[in-house]
Amino acid sequence: MNSLRPRISINSITYDTHDSNVLIQATQQKNHLSFETSMMISFTELNVVLNELQKSNPDVAVSDLFVEEKLSQDFTQYYFNAQPLTNRSVVLNQYLLETAKKQIRA
Repeated sequence: MNSLRPRISINSITYDTHDSNVLIQATQQKNHLSFETSMMISFTELNVVLNELQKSNPDVAVSDLFVEEKLSQDFTQYYFNAQPLTNRSVVLNQYLLETAKKQIRA
């Protein structure tokens, strides 16, 4: 991530009750290029992302966009569909770059 302030446009967020990581699927804008990407972040970083989305979309309760899906008796998955948001863009700042990220580009 060589760009000074790369941006991602959140498409979806998924996590479950048995994992300490959160999967973000997004479109990343870097300079004049854009590409689909997926990255794993921590729950602390998820809070940063959700706070940024809430600031950009004051008319929507961002936390209400999570859907809970019970897949078994002790396994629940949570899915966040960002499509209803007017502004899905988040800057990858120092809070999101504290730990090394694994990205998958399609």
